[in-house]
Amino acid sequence: MRINHNAYKSCGECKKFPCDKTKNFHKNGKDFALVAEMNCYTLTGLDYKKWLKAQKTRWTCSKCGESFSNKSEKCPKCGKDIYSLKEEAQAYRQFRKVK
Repeated sequence: MRINHNAYKSCGECKKFPCDKTKNFHKNGKDFALVAEMNCYTLTGLDYKKWLKAQKTRWTCSKCGESFSNKSEKCPKCGKDIYSLKEEAQAYRQFRKVK
């Protein structure tokens, strides 16, 4: 069976997820790859538009409304501590151990 990769916005939407290609990427241990894995699994049971809306909220400061990057640990506008990618990856590492 041939997969039309252009038909998907995320690997999590594909019936073959997780495939060898995604497993290799996600197991590299980098924070970004771990959060990407988590997002793919999240997308297996969630509408893409709802996930996208949640991501917009996740990457926006709750205090001032400024968006921030996955490299930020504080809001670039107001300085509020934010839930960083590093913290999210660490939480997912702990979840994977329990699972």
